[in-house]
Amino acid sequence: MKSIKAFLGGELSDQTVLCTALAAARPLAGHIECLHVQLSAAEAAVFTPHMEFATGAAIKNGLDTLEMDVAARSRGALGHYRLFLGQNRIEERERPAVSTGVSMSYREERQRKGADCIVREARYSDLAVMARAEDSNGFPDNLIEQVLMQSGRPLLLAPVRPPEQLTGTVLLLWKDTVNSARAMSAAMPLLCTSERVVIIGCEDSDSSPDGLQRLKQQLAWSGVEAETMWYPGREQSVSERLEQVALQYDADLLVMGAYSRSRTGEMLFGGCTRQILRHSAFPVLLMH
Repeated sequence: MKSIKAFLGGELSDQTVLCTALAAARPLAGHIECLHVQLSAAEAAVFTPHMEFATGAAIKNGLDTLEMDVAARSRGALGHYRLFLGQNRIEERERPAVSTGVSMSYREERQRKGADCIVREARYSDLAVMARAEDSNGFPDNLIEQVLMQSGRPLLLAPVRPPEQLTGTVLLLWKDTVNSARAMSAAMPLLCTSERVVIIGCEDSDSSPDGLQRLKQQLAWSGVEAETMWYPGREQSVSERLEQVALQYDADLLVMGAYSRSRTGEMLFGGCTRQILRHSAFPVLLMH
């Protein structure tokens, strides 16, 4: 996990994205490529509330405002990058080289289809780092879901507060599903450098106590001495229980598979992935 792509939107959330990416890169001496995808005002208008109702002069005024917002986000993203680079004294590098420390670079893309660009760019990395949108930013509301479902890469979702580290206590939410297996494999570089790994299983999450023990033994072959914790009962949803457990363990990172049931099923009936994407206060590494 050497190539980490941090998506910057020119918003205040850039700070936590950069801190989260750095926390992932430090134990692995990785490279963080910061990317800002700049939209046209016309494309941003498609996903901006109330723009579809504008008529006459309001359309021009709305597009002019969006044009200024787009330019401001572009300046903001570059400014946040430069400030973070200087404050943390990180080496700036454009090309791969042998190094024992973290390096960073910055790039801006101007694309007509911004969401498609982000999905495509995520594929050219070992790990993508994103934040939840703070407001209408010109991208579709389900951008994070698109990256999860279509990029084929693990996604590290930054929390609201910048994390200091990711490899202190890691909680691995285990279900006997292909997505959980993929998430664990994707997180192995971080698991191998973590101080404490706890495998969490819940009665209503397609897991079993026996499965947790088998996974513990598997991780031991890679030098990861994990603990297991089994939660019986169905009084709470899995997402609510996981948040409580994360607080109990003072977790630095959650690792889980995304959309163990179909995405449509989660949208209709609710699900752990949707709740975590919307509300988790912790850094979460997800893989579909």
